Amino acid sequence: MTQKLCRKLLKNLTLGLALFGQPLLAVEDDQVNMLYDLNPPYFYVQEDGQLTGLSYRHVMSVMEKASLKVNWTQSNYLRLFRTIKNSAKPYCAAGYSQRPERLESAQIVAPFRTSSALYIATKASKKGLFQSYDTVEQVVAAQNLTGGFISGATYGGLIPDNHQAVTHNKIFVSGSDLDMARLVIYDRVDYVLLFKEQADYFRDTLKKGSDLIIVEALSKDLERQTYFYCSKNLDPMTVKKLKDAFAVKDSGKGF
Repeated sequence: MTQKLCRKLLKNLTLGLALFGQPLLAVEDDQVNMLYDLNPPYFYVQEDGQLTGLSYRHVMSVMEKASLKVNWTQSNYLRLFRTIKNSAKPYCAAGYSQRPERLESAQIVAPFRTSSALYIATKASKKGLFQSYDTVEQVVAAQNLTGGFISGATYGGLIPDNHQAVTHNKIFVSGSDLDMARLVIYDRVDYVLLFKEQADYFRDTLKKGSDLIIVEALSKDLERQTYFYCSKNLDPMTVKKLKDAFAVKDSGKGF
């Protein structure tokens, strides 16, 4: 009996068992089903149609270390965790912060990325509005400036209570950080907040003549820890492979 067949038989033994009241589902042929939503620079499509991005490359490095294949499926930011929770097929997703409702839908396998340094994205014509502010906190608190924020995001604790759709000087919308940048371009808000890797991406990819700029003279750095999530019914053997691969990454060996 070949080693590959033995592994497959062992995985099939997990069918019918229960974990937290759910059947354990084996990954077919050492394959992990990954969900993603288009959100540059983490996940985006190149001109040749190939999926790429910071999170994409990070996931592929981990999967290579774990000797796992990947099946990518595009999803939507709003329904991604509902899919993980409700689908009979086990899914994983990478690069999302920890929230109670997400922990109800999925299990955290490992920490994924840490983002830091919040920047202000605004129009060049509005840069003067920010000259009297030294920190991101001051900008967010300013009553004369309207900011755009992703609903549910805390921005490293900067926005502790953001469940209202619109306030006096804040607009909360469901969408990606690229959607937030468009709010600035179309003059719906004065600014949005971006993490450094997002600011670098927009700076590098904006067309010449664009009025969108990044204000970098704000001193406060706010960390955002994100995680690698998987369905709670993903078989333990695959979960262990993923945990071991992330442990190698965190040790600085092999990545």
